[in-house]
Amino acid sequence: MEDGEMVHKRISSNELNGGNTVDAAVAIAAALNFTEPCSTGIGLACICLCYDANTKKVQGLSGGTVLSTTASLHKAVSLHGSKKLSMGQILQPASKLAEKCFPVSEITAYHWKCGAHVLQARGNKPGKELPIHGYAPHHGQGFCNPFLANTFDIKEILSTLCATTLSGADKIKKRFYEGCVAEAIIETVQKNGGIMDLEDLKSHVTNEVKPIYKDVNVWEIPPNGQGITALIALHILDHFNIKDMGYNTADYLHVLIEALKLSSSVTFWFCADRDKVPVPTTYTKGCLEVVNLQRASDKYNGNLLPVGSDTVYFTVVDAQGNASSFINSNYMGFGIGLEPGGCGFTLQNRGSSFSLSPSHLNCLALRKWLHMIIPALAAAADTGDLLCSFGVMGGFKDKCRI
Repeated sequence: MEDGEMVHKRISSNELNGGNTVDAAVAIAAALNFTEPCSTGIGLACICLCYDANTKKVQGLSGGTVLSTTASLHKAVSLHGSKKLSMGQILQPASKLAEKCFPVSEITAYHWKCGAHVLQARGNKPGKELPIHGYAPHHGQGFCNPFLANTFDIKEILSTLCATTLSGADKIKKRFYEGCVAEAIIETVQKNGGIMDLEDLKSHVTNEVKPIYKDVNVWEIPPNGQGITALIALHILDHFNIKDMGYNTADYLHVLIEALKLSSSVTFWFCADRDKVPVPTTYTKGCLEVVNLQRASDKYNGNLLPVGSDTVYFTVVDAQGNASSFINSNYMGFGIGLEPGGCGFTLQNRGSSFSLSPSHLNCLALRKWLHMIIPALAAAADTGDLLCSFGVMGGFKDKCRI
């Protein structure tokens, strides 16, 4: 990703000297708010996995409810950051992008143009802040977002914080969930028929979750995330000698496709908010009997959901073997396209992942929706050493990275 490379150069130039992978990941997330608003921002959902090379442990954070990114970034730094850098220092690369225009990359310009229509939707007056004179920026054109810079309040944080405090993170979080930004969000939502109120924002909690895994070990965020899809598919593949089938042979591809079809079907039915509904803990019972080596099955249950949505995924690994696997996403382009007045970001549309069937575990209600974004880590089963940190962008096709 071109924007990610530009941000990486800033972070690599010792601007975060003394920090760790979590500090760097949060810096990248903040900077991408400015450089790629058509895929990511602070009005959306954020999920991450953190690997500690000393303890060999994997920790997970899932903020999969209302506008979780700001709280998730705050919690990531508070729990897993180096404690050597203030939030002001972590946001400094983003601050430099905010102070002057940056050239829009080719890929971002394309996606910006594809999603610009939702910003210009009837009644979405604040949505005119992200285009330039009513149009999406072209490749190489300079773009500034002073509204988002004001939302972060970066300059004030940088000028008031000492290098060893985290009070800047608390300040940003309070501004977003209780202050003027929160009020702008609620006004925009309610004017457009939504029911979210200030109490919903104030009561938001980013959860520490216990990651789930499948040997090697492949670590995933548990439901309501769709990471179980990849793990179920891997469990099914354990029962076939795919190496002997030969790479990319007809039998090899058939088994892979059937495993993914079946695991996706299970996810569509059983991946939901575990705090609200009884989500099964064993998913693979009976799955193996369904895979027929002679023909493809057309009897899978589940909904055919759209693919092709995009987001941003990034990972940070240091010389000691620590890693942060990170995804935050609007879901579909600019999300719902609604922009709280004067804030410089749009609101996500992940509620579209709910089922409208009242008997479905993931039915529309006051709960967490099924999440497509699935950051992952792989570690050696015998030593616990990190093998790789990875993820794939693209909505319901995320599980295809196996």
